[in-house]
Amino acid sequence: MSLPRILYWSELFWPAIGGIETFGAAVLPKLAERGYQIDVLSGDYDGSQPAFEVMRGVRIHRLPLRAAIASNDPGTMLDAIAEVRRLKIEVAADVQHLNFSGPMVFFHLRTAGVHPAPLFTHFHNTLDMLRPSGSVMAEIFARSDWFVANSRMVRDDVLLAAPAIADRTSIIYCGVEPSPSPAAIDPAGPPVLLFVGRLIRDKGVDLALQALAALRERFPDARLLVAGDSDERPALEALAGALGLSDAVEFLGWVRPAEVPSLMRRSTLLLMPSRWREPFGLVAVEAALQCRPVIGTTGGGLEEIIVDGVTGRLIPRDDGAALADAAAALLSDRPALAAMGTRARDHAARLFGLDASADGLDRLYRQLAGPGV
Repeated sequence: MSLPRILYWSELFWPAIGGIETFGAAVLPKLAERGYQIDVLSGDYDGSQPAFEVMRGVRIHRLPLRAAIASNDPGTMLDAIAEVRRLKIEVAADVQHLNFSGPMVFFHLRTAGVHPAPLFTHFHNTLDMLRPSGSVMAEIFARSDWFVANSRMVRDDVLLAAPAIADRTSIIYCGVEPSPSPAAIDPAGPPVLLFVGRLIRDKGVDLALQALAALRERFPDARLLVAGDSDERPALEALAGALGLSDAVEFLGWVRPAEVPSLMRRSTLLLMPSRWREPFGLVAVEAALQCRPVIGTTGGGLEEIIVDGVTGRLIPRDDGAALADAAAALLSDRPALAAMGTRARDHAARLFGLDASADGLDRLYRQLAGPGV
């Protein structure tokens, strides 16, 4: 029996950087290795990438869809819709996989009757983060044959809006390829805390700085690496200076994804003091797979990754004192911290490995395509 051909819709695709893009660039080649024919339909962020290329067996088609929406020109929009129609006919997919994350969904809905095929919609964020219109969501709920969430939290949020789809909804975690040789935590070196993410208030970088200031009363050689960027960086650098941390904090700016594992191996702990409900937390999985415990916040997808007191710590949101206390408790016993890191890796490899994600998509693609494919 041949495998179904997949049309994978993604707002952007590699080398654009984000959780969806990183996951897609990792899992789709895994599926291609299993024999799947996969065509990615993506927007092009800035026009710098080729309109078509093949990446590790995956065919990538980039259309100027975001530019068409930004143009507010009816003719440009009609041309973009025509290009999507043409591609749908050319690919003739057996299953369509729609990542719901932005305006791309408009082009699918406007061409839904062109080469119809079973559709599943993949949610990576809660609906309050996406803020879609009611009419768009009504169409998505009516037209999709299946729904996938990347965490229990996201699934529960979607089911609040559409409880009738509960029996057509499943969870597939966004997995990460485990490192073959993670480095052990340095048992004697200075504590190195790490933050990876956008430098925005919701991510709680300011809380990490406040926690470091408190920690240095007990661990005067503690340092913080901050990997990420935004226009809020100057204010955060000023805060570090005001807290007397200029020599203890290194703002690294944007870091290529391939370099993040080496940063994690340099670190002792990963801090994720998010004020918002993280839908999942791919960075937390990456850290765990490097044997690094994570201190994260409650109320979101991090609760599905971190087993409190076993593989890391969970603290209340918007609580810098709790972050400092949790970090101090972990750093005060390095052997126990190293053992926690080992448990974190074992836990993450079992539940959040990339092969598990590929297996979940494989089963769902076959299920939706049916026995005739």
